[in-house]
Amino acid sequence: MFKKLVKELAEELLDDWNDEKTKKKFQERILDPIVCYLIDKMYPYFLVSSTVVFILVFLMVMILFLLLRK
Repeated sequence: MFKKLVKELAEELLDDWNDEKTKKKFQERILDPIVCYLIDKMYPYFLVSSTVVFILVFLMVMILFLLLRK
């Protein structure tokens, strides 16, 4: 009895999921806000890490230049 109910519920959910309108609602109401929130929270870390990498690469090039100059 319970297995039949779960199976029917799963089938109904899968049928609804295949509908393009349902996918669009899910994307607009759940996925897009989550992605925007994560990007807003991760932006400072991305900026700092990019700056650190840029500085490291610059310093490596300068050290290489100084070593080859001698």
